[in-house]
Amino acid sequence: MDIQQVKADLRRHEGLRLHVYQCTAGANTIGYGHNIDAAFSQEHAEALLDVDLKNVLVEVQSFPGYHKLDTDDRKNVIINMLFNLGQTRLSGFKKMWAAIDEGDYQKAAAEMRDSLWAKQVGVRAVELSHTMEMGFREDL
Repeated sequence: MDIQQVKADLRRHEGLRLHVYQCTAGANTIGYGHNIDAAFSQEHAEALLDVDLKNVLVEVQSFPGYHKLDTDDRKNVIINMLFNLGQTRLSGFKKMWAAIDEGDYQKAAAEMRDSLWAKQVGVRAVELSHTMEMGFREDL
């Protein structure tokens, strides 16, 4: 079987749509006819996580402050926040980025905690701000 030919035919017959639409059967669909109303497996979720994380790892390179972080755990905090917030919203953490530029991780953590994001994500913000402050990940 020529899987590349099968994929080419599916691309041609299904067409590519990058926004959710309803197919002729009424199912919410995206991509090349992918029914998003159907059951979703953990395997599928893991594959999407891999793709999304790969994109975030490219995007994070555009943040100059990221390169100033002195531990992998602090870098992981920023990756986690970028994954959650996206580039535009993470860029809005001006005071946190200024503190990172100064190497003041206590202040950076305080700025993280003093945000709407922290109120929205709760324990996630507590954990990530603690890691930013301490420089290492600690199970809380």
